[in-house]
Amino acid sequence: MKYIWLDESPILQQVSNDFKSAAILFHPFVQMPTNWDENKKTDPFKHVYPNVEEQLQFGKPIQWDEIMKITGLSSYKEVAISLMTSISAFTPTFANEELAKRLNDRINKDLYYPTEDTTSVFMLENIIKLLKNTGTDTIKYFDPIKDTNGSIDISLILPKHLTNIAERECLIIDENNELAFLSIFDSFTTIMLYKHNDIEKLTKHNFEHIICDHETTVNWYFQK
Repeated sequence: MKYIWLDESPILQQVSNDFKSAAILFHPFVQMPTNWDENKKTDPFKHVYPNVEEQLQFGKPIQWDEIMKITGLSSYKEVAISLMTSISAFTPTFANEELAKRLNDRINKDLYYPTEDTTSVFMLENIIKLLKNTGTDTIKYFDPIKDTNGSIDISLILPKHLTNIAERECLIIDENNELAFLSIFDSFTTIMLYKHNDIEKLTKHNFEHIICDHETTVNWYFQK
């Protein structure tokens, strides 16, 4: 199995040959210590973002539910649209500058956007745990940008190791092709795919998420 390039048709329809259920996992925002950026910056006009080691050592994950309370954004969809607008991922037709302004005006300067393109390091410990629970001995990965793939002994993996296996997008899957995690370019989410119908038993206590139905697409935030 290689990386799955999802189009705008329903996710489950595109993966139906291999997976029966799917979920969209939300990457958490990153809360750093007060004035962390002032100690990090060498140029006062340059934006800085904490790297993986800094996030693990000093950072704290902040869920989208908490961001909704801070900003007044009313749904996961509004959080996603505000983020995507802020990084210019949308054309003007789909951008919502009002939501982006509400997000950016109300979060403090030490609260950073979620990891973009790649799965958040704060989620990787639970991802490794779930993959181990499938009984796999190795994790397979596929990097579509470099067109490379490989496998890693699951007993040796730490969360930070999985942040270095791909340029951007990546597919991580157990050796039996039962459970997969798919990160997406220009996105703050990871798609979780499961060979069986009961994915919610895996996501319930591990990730902030929505469960995909048979109509859910990668553009879920625009769907009614």
